[in-house]
Amino acid sequence: MYLAVDSELFTYNYKNKESQIIQETIFHEKQKLIENCLFGVDINPKSVNICRLRLWIELLKNAYYTKESNFKDLETLPNIDINIKCGNSLISHFSLNGNGGSQSLKTFTQKYKQVVADYKNTTDRNSKRTLERFITEQKENFARTVNPSDEDLKKIRKIESEIGTMPIFFNKDDQTQWKMKLLRLEKERQELQKNYDEKLKTVYNNAFEWRFEFPEVLDENGYFIGFDLIIGNPPYIKEMDGKKIFMPLRKSGLWTEYIDGKMDLWFFFLHKAFDISSKKGLISYITNSYWVKSSGSKKLIKRIYQNKSLCEIVNFNDMPIFEKVVGKHMIHSYSKVVKNENIKYRNLDEETKFDKIDNLPFIELKFSDIVKEDYININSEENIELTVDYDNLGNLFYVSQGVVEAPDKIDKKTGVFIINEDELTNLKLTAKERQVIKKYLNTSDISKYKINWNGQYLIFSDKLNRDKIAKNEFPNLKKHLDKFKDNITSSNKPYGIHRDRSSKINPFEQPKLICKGMFKEPEFAFDDN
Repeated sequence: MYLAVDSELFTYNYKNKESQIIQETIFHEKQKLIENCLFGVDINPKSVNICRLRLWIELLKNAYYTKESNFKDLETLPNIDINIKCGNSLISHFSLNGNGGSQSLKTFTQKYKQVVADYKNTTDRNSKRTLERFITEQKENFARTVNPSDEDLKKIRKIESEIGTMPIFFNKDDQTQWKMKLLRLEKERQELQKNYDEKLKTVYNNAFEWRFEFPEVLDENGYFIGFDLIIGNPPYIKEMDGKKIFMPLRKSGLWTEYIDGKMDLWFFFLHKAFDISSKKGLISYITNSYWVKSSGSKKLIKRIYQNKSLCEIVNFNDMPIFEKVVGKHMIHSYSKVVKNENIKYRNLDEETKFDKIDNLPFIELKFSDIVKEDYININSEENIELTVDYDNLGNLFYVSQGVVEAPDKIDKKTGVFIINEDELTNLKLTAKERQVIKKYLNTSDISKYKINWNGQYLIFSDKLNRDKIAKNEFPNLKKHLDKFKDNITSSNKPYGIHRDRSSKINPFEQPKLICKGMFKEPEFAFDDN
């Protein structure tokens, strides 16, 4: 984007009256947008600081010399840091609504809004520190007033209320019963408090309170209104690769209704966007595209299906969207304004140029054809629907995902459970140990009607084999795995692969059909080796 005046690129010159007016106007319009319209949250403090810096630089581009200083000093930059905050945006102590409308909350809200506005425009350091304390106080006022979302905290508050409400005693038996009840309630309160204190350290240590962090999205009575537009590129992390990240989500109890098997972390971010957007809200995310048919996204897709909110898809297919990031990506956008009968759809390919994307036409696809109750069909513009009776298929065949070995490649040369021919030779295995070694296939090795084996092997340490390794019946394998005890992330560590899939039958050395877990169109290969 650029600005031209009389067909010439605009260049600021404070000595020119018209140039001064243009520069001041651009600066204040940007300031207005950044202060009043742009808000952000990230769990990474470095990302937060980089974002703040980029916004300041954006304003600095159009900083102007002030008339008051006789055009010697630049206009002071506002304190826009308060709009970009650090925290775990998926975890909150307090629910978004409830307790609104009370006179005390109304007073808090009005004062809070004014203090934040003052903070943004103050230039004095002492005033800034004083206002920061006031802002902290107002948040504490909100925290004491609004509803908690943590179940343990709710129970603690209920018990404390019950303890503080002393009944009228008519006789000694009533007094005895009350004392016994007090002891029971106090014991319950202490147990709950212990659980809650632990969660304060492990779950809520960086919780983000949407209810009162941004007073700009509260109405005058303290109710949360929500954001008009939410955009994001949320992190893609599977639970097996990020158990520590998923732990607080599960422990908090906030996401119980949305947790669904093999979820990706970013699913929670779209759920959160639906929750914090306004009644007329628009949402647009860029994510990987496998989720439209993932078993772990069924609850997310059901929410989209019920709300009829999906309104636009840009499907990038194999276009390289992010440097050094593999996979297929898509932009999917949602509207809470109307119930969408049609979805705008753009289907791109590797030959598409980025600067030409906006010129490509959308096609209109019927919402009911694309969005089903538990999957989204974007495979073809012709929109051919395939119905599969999975129950009947399961009666005829054994259907399973392949093994999951856990991503424990120590370096480019040394593997843990997956090894190449040279590594296999160096292990010097006995004939008995060789029986544990199986040929290993990755998704890239499967194509239509054909298997291109990559020369890799898997140490197939299922339950039986890992017990034998532990008992040193396979000494050379044990010696190999013992080297990597501290690195192995498998749930069956140190001697077992993550998911061996052998609980029902062992399908790996039987004739079978193999296909990729994710595909644009089916690519099956027959295997009897």
